[in-house]
Amino acid sequence: QPEIYENHDVFTGPNTMEEHKMVLDTISYDRANHLLTDERAVRFIVVQHPFSRLVILWKTIFDKRNVYGKELLSEYSYMRDFISHSTENIDQLIDFRDFVDYLTHETGSKSAPDFRPATTLCEPCTNPFELVIKHEAKYSQIEHLLKLGLDIPKELLRFPKDTGDDSEEIERRHLKEVEEEKNLVKEYFGMVERTALLKLKQLYFWDFKLYGYTFDATSLEIGGLE
Repeated sequence: QPEIYENHDVFTGPNTMEEHKMVLDTISYDRANHLLTDERAVRFIVVQHPFSRLVILWKTIFDKRNVYGKELLSEYSYMRDFISHSTENIDQLIDFRDFVDYLTHETGSKSAPDFRPATTLCEPCTNPFELVIKHEAKYSQIEHLLKLGLDIPKELLRFPKDTGDDSEEIERRHLKEVEEEKNLVKEYFGMVERTALLKLKQLYFWDFKLYGYTFDATSLEIGGLE
């Protein structure tokens, strides 16, 4: 497992997603709805390359130490029907190839919300977002945007700059993390059969289309990151 996924703020540990959910729960439903229409609010959505997102979700959620991953396998028990590869020598509860097999066959109510296309989760086409920020964008752009928000919980405003690193070092580290994500996609999608790969690309078609992301099924290169 790459070092960045042991120390990175976003993917520090197997239960990080649950911790962030608790932070987001500090914003009331009424307050969230008000922010969608408040003229003074800056409404934005942060997106990630669909295939980078899938690899990272698979690695973190199904980490054998992650209680949430076990609960998910229990709730969506038919996911186990797709398990055909041994997990004895990996850190996850399900092999990535079997995970992709599940994604390309199960949709609708049988599809775990965690892995559905972003365009089906937050309705970016119907909500009045002024900005779409890519996770892979320069860190300075992301930091500037977050500083505009007056109602963002302080727990979500943990800038690496607070550790004393200068801007160039922060940017260098961020670019390294993005490069690591590109390599992860190559590594794991290189294990997937081409037919399944093309099915998966079609499944996330609108995430690719709306956010300008690309994927070359031959070279396994992800693009549109800026």
